[in-house]
Amino acid sequence: MENSVELDLHSKIGIIALAGRQSAAKIQQSVTESFKMNAEQMRLFSRIMTLVDLSELEGFDAGAQIASIRGLGVDNFDRLAVYWKEDRLGKTKAALIKKVVELSGKRDSIKFFSERDKAINWLKEELRILED
Repeated sequence: MENSVELDLHSKIGIIALAGRQSAAKIQQSVTESFKMNAEQMRLFSRIMTLVDLSELEGFDAGAQIASIRGLGVDNFDRLAVYWKEDRLGKTKAALIKKVVELSGKRDSIKFFSERDKAINWLKEELRILED
């Protein structure tokens, strides 16, 4: 399974989907692609709203955890919604992901969701405030 990074021009939201087992190399490739996506989002919309979809994540090694912390620490975003299916991920992995985010130092801009629609609505909420 491959990761994907795409900008949804209709919703103005960037989507990063991590699928399968993650290694440092897979995370770094997604981080590099997300920087390009974020630059495009900033150019088009002057805001960076990103959904990280972990619904197909199967696990990660220690290198992936470190790469994730580094990526989040240098990434520039206004809001980041993290979505996963808790029954698929399990409480231990979910707690570890939350810890990785906490270590990035950006937890005020990040929120976790078990429902994709709620995650997208939270991101769009900020866009609506800015457009008013």
